[in-house]
Amino acid sequence: MINPFVKFKGLEFFGTYEMAQGRTIVEKKMRNATQYARDLIYRFSANKENFWIGVRYNYMTNTLLSNSTNVTFSRAAGSLGWFVTKNIIAKVKYMNHQYKNFVSTDIRWRGNFNGFMLEASIGF
Repeated sequence: MINPFVKFKGLEFFGTYEMAQGRTIVEKKMRNATQYARDLIYRFSANKENFWIGVRYNYMTNTLLSNSTNVTFSRAAGSLGWFVTKNIIAKVKYMNHQYKNFVSTDIRWRGNFNGFMLEASIGF
């Protein structure tokens, strides 16, 4: 796994590249999973950086025990957010999430989400 993070003033880049391999106790062959993600965020409001605009792309390919082909998950998102206080965050996000190559008996077969989300969180 590699997770680079670079920040220059209000611009941030965070990435992930991950490879994993494994099998269940009854399998003879190893199965593989690969994931990569990219986040690009610009934080603004002179010195406070309490507002942001960002984009994210995440992609994963994996071999499941129930599938003979690799399945994929992909998500693209854009967001606008605000740190209302140090502990309260609010954001609006547009997201397109897709599941591909699942067998027709799997609940994720032809699954997707495409739309807007409003989110808020309080953390301590």
